[in-house]
Amino acid sequence: WLKEGLAPGMVRNLHRVLHASLQVALRRGLIVRNPATQARPPTPKPPPGVALTAAQAQQVLARAAGQPFGVRWWLALLLGMRQGEVLGLRWADVDLPGAVLVVRRESAKSHRARALPLPTVVVGMLAELPRISELVFPRPSGQRRDSKADWNEWQLLLAHCDLPRVRVHDARHTTPTLLLELGVPARVVSEILGHATTAMTLDVYTHVHD
Repeated sequence: WLKEGLAPGMVRNLHRVLHASLQVALRRGLIVRNPATQARPPTPKPPPGVALTAAQAQQVLARAAGQPFGVRWWLALLLGMRQGEVLGLRWADVDLPGAVLVVRRESAKSHRARALPLPTVVVGMLAELPRISELVFPRPSGQRRDSKADWNEWQLLLAHCDLPRVRVHDARHTTPTLLLELGVPARVVSEILGHATTAMTLDVYTHVHD
């Protein structure tokens, strides 16, 4: 199947169906073993990240600045916060006077909290947000915003900027690329993203533009 040009994900799905079918035959006594068990399906690789250029990022930030919750995208692009981290962010973790934001364990994939310095302009934008919930970016009802709706808003923002459709997570990919292009040390970038090692930052998240 791989030699015929099928994608690894498709081959893995075909193997799953074939294995399940042969298991039925095995239970019915039609075969003595499931030969599909001996075949190891490929592991699909995640799609490569796409980083916005500095000019594209500036477009998005400028457009987002005029939206009610536009600062949400400033956090994604400037601080590399994941979608779940932003949507789960609570006011208790935001220190506006100290210009620091803390990403807690329960809203992150990593096993440790990390403190992120807030640019002055972001502090001002956060200060203007209405506090209708313990969450910084809630729905009008005060409950947590839906990730799908958040994705739709991101796509709409990109469309208004006449930019190609990229994932919400690609905003996080953009952060280290731009910081490294600006000469920020890799270790500092790694701390901002919450990576265990600098090597992970350099290997996975950087796509430095010419």
